[in-house]
Amino acid sequence: MTSPLEQFSILPILQLPFLTVTNATVILLLIVLFFVMYVKMYVKGDVAPTRLQLVFELIYATALDLIYSSVGEKGSSFFPLIFTIFLFILCCNM
Repeated sequence: MTSPLEQFSILPILQLPFLTVTNATVILLLIVLFFVMYVKMYVKGDVAPTRLQLVFELIYATALDLIYSSVGEKGSSFFPLIFTIFLFILCCNM
């Protein structure tokens, strides 16, 4: 019988003399690639936003409103950091 904690083990996929690629590295690279694609899509400047842009704007507005109502105007300077951590955790849990 296997342990439920085995799903969290970090296993090497590719080992080079100067770099070891693990399953966690691959997931992190996929998330970074996803964000880069989103930024490129956003910078493209389409007149009508796509569904994906609308979803991200909804998440952004909800998180901004939540932080503003919890911390107030002084907390708005921390919003980029908190939102980045929130999106990272959200994507890792999907």
